[in-house]
Parts: sequence; structure tokens; C-alpha cells
Amino acid sequence: MSEDAAAVDRAQRVLEEGISTDFAQAMSYGDYLDLDTLLSAQHPRSRPAQHDELLFIVQHQVAELWMKLLLHELHSARSLMAADDLGPALKRLARVKHVQKQLVEQWDVLATLTPSEYALIRPFLATSSGFQSHQYRAVEFLLGNKNADMVRVFEHSPAERDSLLREQHVHDREQEVRVGPGTDEVVRVGFERGQAPPRVDHDELAAARAQAAQASLRVGGGHQAAVRRQRVRAQHQ
Repeated sequence: MSEDAAAVDRAQRVLEEGISTDFAQAMSYGDYLDLDTLLSAQHPRSRPAQHDELLFIVQHQVAELWMKLLLHELHSARSLMAADDLGPALKRLARVKHVQKQLVEQWDVLATLTPSEYALIRPFLATSSGFQSHQYRAVEFLLGNKNADMVRVFEHSPAERDSLLREQHVHDREQEVRVGPGTDEVVRVGFERGQAPPRVDHDELAAARAQAAQASLRVGGGHQAAVRRQRVRAQHQ
């Protein structure tokens, strides 16, 4: 056997004993994640077809999925704060920061798109824009940047508009907790089995919420910076 063939042989993964291979009557990975639906949700519109449009679509769809998780965590954190259950609330906010980090860093992938490549796609976006993301606006509102003017872009969708107007800041819940009973108590919680329960107080929670709000600005700034880079490059071509 040649060295190359031996290297290939070593790189091949052996199917471990006990791994299921028959999914005729059982749930598969694709079934659980509904991958048929997820992977058929990309519909490029460019004509003639542009290779880079799939990058643009996937980039923004992934961002929307991350924001769905952000809203899930923030709503949970808000409810936990309302119940004065600060330990789990702090964990939710810690997770929020990690998700926001992913959102900021993923714009580096879109930055591989040159202005000339983007120009071939842009006409097919018509009037659509990331500025119109309902989930991004909901995250902003939850983290305290509640600007009623931003809701005007959702006038065509009363349900989305009204849901934003009803959204209560995480900060509002934090303030309610601060003035509620037991605000001087230090809450003890264990994040994971076997860990010593950390001490969590209201100042820690306020700091975590503020850090999440700042990270939200970086997420929006990352998108704006990507757009600005495209424009600057285009001007110098």
C-alpha cells in the first residue's frame, strides 16, 4: 500500500458498533431537525443565476435563526426576573452574549463578497433590507433600545407592529425586581449538577443585561460595517 493510500485508510472513520442505520421506522437526524424544510428554504432570485446569492441568503437566514434563540433566551430571562429567580436569569443572559458573539463574527464570511459581486445580486433584493428584520428589532426593544419610530417599517404587518409595541424591556423587569420584596437577599443557584452554587445579586444581573445590550449594538454595527465596506470598495473600483 502506498503512503497516500495508507493516509486515506487512516483518515476513514469506522462506523462504531451500535450506531443505528435503519430509519424506516425511527426518527433520523434529518427528521428531528426538519432538514428537508430548512434546506429547501433558500430561493435565489437572480437571473441569470449568480453563484454568490446563496451566500447572501444563508448568511441572513442563519442570523435570523440565532436571533430566534436570542428572543427565546431573553423572554425566559425576563420571566425569571419577574419571579425573582436571578440565578437562571443570569445564565440566560450569559448565553445571549455568546450568541451575539456568533452574530458579530459571522459578518466576516459576508465580507468575502466583493462590491462587484454584491452589485450583481442587489437588484434582485428589490426593496428588502436587513433593516426590516422584525426579530432584530424585537431583540433591540427587549434590551432597552425601544424607539417607536423604528416600528413604522412594520405598518404593513399590524401583528408584527403590535407585538413590538407591547414588548417590555428586560430592564423594566430588572427594575421591578429591584424594588420588590427580598431585594437585599443574595440568591444561591447551581447552574449545573455538581457545581458549587454561585452567588448572584442584582448588580451582577444589571451588569449582564448591560453587556448584552452593548453586544446588541455590535451585532447591528457588524451588519452596517459590512454594507459600508461594500460601498467604499465600490467607490474605489
